[in-house]
Amino acid sequence: MLSFFLRTIVLLLFLSLNLFGTFASLTPNLCPLDQRDALIDLKTEFKIRKPDEFLDYDGNSMNVTSYPKTESWANSISDCCNWEGVTCDTKSGKVIGLDLSCSCLHGRLEPNSSLFQLQHLKSLNLAYNNFTLSPIPDKFNKLIWLETLNLSESSLKGHVPIELLQLTNLVSLDLSSSSSASNSYFAPPPALLLSIENPPLFLPLLARNLRNLRALDMSSVNISSEIPQEFSYMSSLRSLHLKNCYLIGEFPSSVFMIPNLQSIKLDHNPELRGELPVFSINNSMQVLSLLETSFSESSFSGRIPSSLGELSNLSSLVLFSNGFIGEVPSSIVNLKQLTIFSVGYNKLRGNFPSGLLNLTKLRGIDLGSNEFTGFFPTNIGQLSKLEAIFAGSNFFTGSVPASLFQISSLTHIYLEDNQFSDILGLENISMLPNLQYLFLHSKSFRISSPVDFNVFSSLKQLVGLALSGIPLSTANITSDSDFSSQFRYVYLSGCNITEFPEFIRDQRNLDSLDLSNNNIKGQLPDWLWRLEELQVVKLSNNSLSGFDGSLKAVTGSQINVLDLSSNAFQGPLFIPSTSITYLFVSNNNLTGELHYIGDFHDYGYYTSVVLMNKGVSMALERVTCTQLVKKCFHGTHPIVFGKPHRAGITGSIAKQAFWYTVSTTNCSAYEGNPGLYGPSLKDICGDIHAPTSLPVSEEEEEEEEEESLSWIAARIGFAPGIVFGLTIGYIVASYKHEWFMKIFGRNKHSFTHRSHSPKH
Repeated sequence: MLSFFLRTIVLLLFLSLNLFGTFASLTPNLCPLDQRDALIDLKTEFKIRKPDEFLDYDGNSMNVTSYPKTESWANSISDCCNWEGVTCDTKSGKVIGLDLSCSCLHGRLEPNSSLFQLQHLKSLNLAYNNFTLSPIPDKFNKLIWLETLNLSESSLKGHVPIELLQLTNLVSLDLSSSSSASNSYFAPPPALLLSIENPPLFLPLLARNLRNLRALDMSSVNISSEIPQEFSYMSSLRSLHLKNCYLIGEFPSSVFMIPNLQSIKLDHNPELRGELPVFSINNSMQVLSLLETSFSESSFSGRIPSSLGELSNLSSLVLFSNGFIGEVPSSIVNLKQLTIFSVGYNKLRGNFPSGLLNLTKLRGIDLGSNEFTGFFPTNIGQLSKLEAIFAGSNFFTGSVPASLFQISSLTHIYLEDNQFSDILGLENISMLPNLQYLFLHSKSFRISSPVDFNVFSSLKQLVGLALSGIPLSTANITSDSDFSSQFRYVYLSGCNITEFPEFIRDQRNLDSLDLSNNNIKGQLPDWLWRLEELQVVKLSNNSLSGFDGSLKAVTGSQINVLDLSSNAFQGPLFIPSTSITYLFVSNNNLTGELHYIGDFHDYGYYTSVVLMNKGVSMALERVTCTQLVKKCFHGTHPIVFGKPHRAGITGSIAKQAFWYTVSTTNCSAYEGNPGLYGPSLKDICGDIHAPTSLPVSEEEEEEEEEESLSWIAARIGFAPGIVFGLTIGYIVASYKHEWFMKIFGRNKHSFTHRSHSPKH
């Protein structure tokens, strides 16, 4: 009995000692003094300054929240393992992890930084800080235990040091930057990007040394080279993102076949060419993105392989803007996990890919700007999770199916510029409470009964509405009609409208308005010019006769494109805004003297241009160089805006500049206004009041004007500082990549980008 009692006591003591040892091993030691001092020194190396807004590839906010993590670091707290962003080894107390992402750090990252004293680091995240365009120090090779290194979005420049490739334990390397995209209006020049000094040496060495690498993101690093075949030997890779890297040559298709590769993104590499491989069964691919590589002839091309159906884990397929031909393979029906299907802007043909109708997880479909034909599927409504459909600029016929307007999750519908003859079920549009963009405009509709415009009043989230070519009835619109107040884009050309829509008065966010080719009579309301965000106004081919209110320019008006041509205006020419850069007034009965003087500066605009109208002068400030084509394009050859005789009054017509804008045309942008006169017109145009020899039909006139506007929109990106190019194309680009970003929660980059300018 005694021996049993003693054995029990000994056993309890043994268990207690083991339990104490286990507890002690789980309790972190205080971090060593040298580690704490290194962190304190690191804190003092940078100022704390809230960074400017981080922008994505298209200039949109990335919604990054920054706060100073190092403010919690203080000598009074002796254990640095408790400091924010710091992780210590549970046994030694050494600092093994440092997360200072989004920490408002501002200053140069120097080679002698105390950061490199933390030589036990396994994870280092310095993303979303501002290192003021300092180079990446070559001392990173001291951190030999690093497994994760993230230096993205931190304003670093210069050559990526080859010493980074000595970090053979790396599992994840992120050097990316999205705000430097080559297609962004806000992009800095390549000289401000990170770059690879000797790609033929660096890239193969990367593939050989970093064998453990699972995630590699060098988006917006200027590589300017081919991707070597050695990349296909990186068998550990799960994620390879090389967007906007100035890649050239043939991309090795064997890289797509890396067994464990789950995500590959090669977007925005216009000189990159290649073809998709024959995919194998059990491929791990989840995201395949080859967005916009077709700005040159070296795009990804060929047919979409039927083996695509073997990618059973694929959730996102983006082949937007390439050179793919043929039909979409029927094997896509096997992609049961697919949520994004984007093949817009290729040369694909055939009927609507019926296999998509069985993919019930689909949230986005983009078939736009291809050569698809046939009927739109009547059972499209079974895609109950669909949030956006882009199928514009194809050759679909028949009717827009009623079931489309029963998918309550839809936020974006783009079916513009097809050959539909009718729209079924539009009266049920109220079933889409979250709809933001509805683009149905086309010249092919043969709708007998006008659509009651009031059916759209229940859509409180509407931002863009394009119904051009669809007859509308506004008879039921009253002062009590409550439309969305979120409109930015309203395009109602050729809709049989007879009165100026009163609901426009309350659209404080309106950017672009097209009411051309209607039968609107009377005077233009003066409240139109007071919509502070309004930039583009098209009112041509109506029966408008005058201007309500004062004929003085409205202070604060941002209108820069105004088309009043082919109306019944009489009397003095009215310029409602001093910011106007494009004015079209032909075929009215306007009077007054046009006289332009200005002083052009080398930095791209006139600082002061005066328009004389009936003896009254008005200053037009900062007129951009777009009006002065010879100056902007260095006089390589005379350039005309679209069809020559659609040139229009452009805000600055100094004699020489006007010559190169209008060339040897008959200046019919001014004709039909016998009361307009002035030295600039007479010297360059001759007699604008003389009849033209060949009359132009109304349809030809409208088409030519649209071609002119589209040409300007396409070219205007080369002129710095002007908003016309971002607006006259009807902002289609912004609709589409904003949607892909916001709906699908992209952390860094837009998912797709549109650049076409639909006619309506």
